[in-house]
Amino acid sequence: MTHIAESLLSCTFSLIIATALYTNGIVSGQKIDPDAYRNVSQLITSKGYPFEEHLLETADGYILGLHRIPPKHKQGIRLQLTV
Repeated sequence: MTHIAESLLSCTFSLIIATALYTNGIVSGQKIDPDAYRNVSQLITSKGYPFEEHLLETADGYILGLHRIPPKHKQGIRLQLTV
């Protein structure tokens, strides 16, 4: 690799890093949204919703993670479902 190519590559890499830092608010002084680093369960529970996680194994051996947000019922009210 020539000196010019190495220099160009170095400048490109520095520009990518600077753009990433600015976009994430590190250089610009902006606060980063705390939700940006939460996983699904943390995000849902941080908003006050109940959360359930279930694992399911398929017939061919894959394990699936299922996330469910059950309904929030008001206290004292019972729902009657007819099928």
